[in-house]
Amino acid sequence: MHYTQRALHLRTHLRVPGRPHGGSRRWGRIQRQWYPVTRAARDHERETHTRHTLGETSHFAVREGGQAFFIDHQTPTGQVVSVAGQTGEFAPLHCTAHGKALLADYDLKDLKALFGRAPLHTYTRTTITSLTRLARTCGRVRADGFALDDGEYIEEVRCLAAPIRDPQGEIVESVGISSPVTRLHSKRIAPAAAEVVAAARAISTSLAG
Repeated sequence: MHYTQRALHLRTHLRVPGRPHGGSRRWGRIQRQWYPVTRAARDHERETHTRHTLGETSHFAVREGGQAFFIDHQTPTGQVVSVAGQTGEFAPLHCTAHGKALLADYDLKDLKALFGRAPLHTYTRTTITSLTRLARTCGRVRADGFALDDGEYIEEVRCLAAPIRDPQGEIVESVGISSPVTRLHSKRIAPAAAEVVAAARAISTSLAG
């Protein structure tokens, strides 16, 4: 695909609508519920300018039932092509970096209880469609500290996310970045992941007071 066509593809498929899909009442409830975590995340971004050093769109998400819900985002400046912010949008858990980060502590039994017998929806040719494979992926996320979405939800978009934990060690939110695969190439994944993990740990520490 030509670079200009790819840019149009990313902007078309990742544009945020004028009103959150969750509905105004539900959106208000989520905002109130997760305000302390969101505030800590915003404070960390102001202090470290993570979004500027990485130069990619950053998101914060929580788990709402069987989906990930984006509660905040920051967009970079100076990029010709960037992934649009998705605040107020839902996304699947099984094939997004944020979803897998939020499920990091889940084993196969937990995943079966959450997803039931319904098949996992296929979005691209790399989408995870097996709970057994998803359980293995969650184990890697626990070990590595971050999750990767390598075009599993939207082709040509690569995402990294890490879990944010409360003082009791429970995962309450995720922080991550989204980028065109042409910019977040294989050699850049490790250093970018290290920054995302560092941000998640700093926010987790701030929640502990």
